[in-house]
Amino acid sequence: MNFDNIYLPCSLDINVYKAYFTSDSQNSKNSPASLKAKPSLETDSKILEPKTLRLLALDKIVDNWIEMPIFNEITKQVDRNYVVDNLPMNIPLKISSVHIKDDFFWRKCYQHRWKTLPIDVGNRSWIDVYMEKHLQEYLENVNISDYDQESVQTILDISAGYIKRLEIDFLQPSMGEINDHIPLDIILSNLPDLRSLRVTYCTKTIETNFYLGCSSFSRNDITTFALGLSNCSELQEFWLHSVKLAPYQLALISKSLDKGCQNLKKLAVTHCAMHDDGLQQFLDGCTAESFPNLNILDLTNNLISPEGAFTLSQALKGRHLEQLILRLNPIESDGAAAILSVVQHLPLKDLDISGCSMTNTVTKILMQLIVQNATILNLDISNNILKESSGQKICKIIGFNKILRKLDLRNTGVTLDTKNKIMEVLKLNKYSS
Repeated sequence: MNFDNIYLPCSLDINVYKAYFTSDSQNSKNSPASLKAKPSLETDSKILEPKTLRLLALDKIVDNWIEMPIFNEITKQVDRNYVVDNLPMNIPLKISSVHIKDDFFWRKCYQHRWKTLPIDVGNRSWIDVYMEKHLQEYLENVNISDYDQESVQTILDISAGYIKRLEIDFLQPSMGEINDHIPLDIILSNLPDLRSLRVTYCTKTIETNFYLGCSSFSRNDITTFALGLSNCSELQEFWLHSVKLAPYQLALISKSLDKGCQNLKKLAVTHCAMHDDGLQQFLDGCTAESFPNLNILDLTNNLISPEGAFTLSQALKGRHLEQLILRLNPIESDGAAAILSVVQHLPLKDLDISGCSMTNTVTKILMQLIVQNATILNLDISNNILKESSGQKICKIIGFNKILRKLDLRNTGVTLDTKNKIMEVLKLNKYSS
């Protein structure tokens, strides 16, 4: 629809002329009253100038938009902007999602509904961001007693094609004898473009049902969740957070990821208390060919012991990891030594073994890593009991490493003076690269 030729009417009706240009208004221009209270040019133009036919037509489109949604047919961007700016916010999502992809409109809808904007939008489309939040809000607030597959399918029919990232911060637990949550198999299986999935079953909000064990997987939960994962063929990032997992459940998760998520690049199972048995079960569900594209592994706070660290080190051989996070696991010096010996042969850029109950007995192999490794940029060994003697030894050899940019030694017993000397050497690496 082109409004190029209708900005002004081609002729002026006599009644319109009389309405806007009467003899009284013409004669009053020089009267004393007009001199005392003469309106500004802007105010005067607003009073005297009627809306153009173009704007009247666009207003009519806005007024009837729900019954007759016209957007793509409007050829000029300025006219589209006018329509978007004046459309009401109560348009059914089923209609607006089909006819409008304009970023300004969906950003406006997002802010109108949730008040604050997310900080990590980047170059993503705002309709994607809106739909992801829309589905997340539904999943987090629906009770299992109110869960209806038909309603879920209706939501998915509208939003599924736009969802590439799904974050679920909590799920409502049931109050029965079995602590089931809403099943996620249908939902995950109907998101064909899902690239990133972050899930926690932890209860976080006021007025939410809470009881001991409500953040645990039930047998029904793990069955439906694993089935949904096996159908996420485009998944690249998977993060399971703050869920109490039994060893057999970890085996099901690893098998499902191995079956359906060959493009996985980031795997994070954090604060899940998997212990050594759970880690072993997870690794048993994989093969040497599993997750060929994996480059980030995060196992924060899973109660992994030195024995578990040794098991993990064997599984890491031949991998192409770029980031390994094992913080807050009591792997101690023996477990750290097993990990550090394997790290030498990985293209690792970031290694985090902070808060792992290490002592200064690990100093020798740590020094070997610093001297020999040519890939690690960031090394975090904070919150371990290394003492000043370890810091002095590291300070003497730190100059041999021309790659390392950051070495975190906070809360290790190393003095501030020694840490500053190490930082000064590492600054040279940062500026020379």
